[in-house]
Amino acid sequence: MAKTLPVYVLDSFALLAYFQAEPGGQTVRALPITLSPVTEDRIFAAARLKAEHSMSYADAFAAALAQELGAALVTGDPEFKSVEPTLRVMWLPNK
Repeated sequence: MAKTLPVYVLDSFALLAYFQAEPGGQTVRALPITLSPVTEDRIFAAARLKAEHSMSYADAFAAALAQELGAALVTGDPEFKSVEPTLRVMWLPNK
């Protein structure tokens, strides 16, 4: 039986931590990256999250994708605390 690998969604905080060698960047370095296209369903899922929570539209996309994939969201952005009850968050250290 094949073992399933965990799935992660990286938000901009996680990507910047990696590219700018900030705290948490080493954690991001070991994660595989696959780009996911924007679909109409994802646009509406992000819009619903944006309407329900105090977060940017870009952050709502990351949260919606994590929910859709059953993935952990990798971030250090405190803006995601409001959606933490509805998805798993892998918290990176703040600067």
